Amino acid sequence: MRSDQIKKLKTTLKVIFPGFLKVFSTLNTKTVLAILEKYPSPDDILNEDNNEIINLILEKSKKGKKFAIDKYTKLYF
Repeated sequence: MRSDQIKKLKTTLKVIFPGFLKVFSTLNTKTVLAILEKYPSPDDILNEDNNEIINLILEKSKKGKKFAIDKYTKLYF
């Protein structure tokens, strides 16, 4: 069942937010789920302060500021 939900999410993201899958290859992580919950569309990300998104990635991933900035940069562009 979980696998089916991830496949549905991937299909939806390909239509709504195609660049997302290039930034995050695994969709069932705390980081990805937090981003999608707070920013469900590309416009939501574009309209948000970059520090808010970077801090969310940093908080959820716990992989360091460089990782968070890199993911944000790829997500934004």
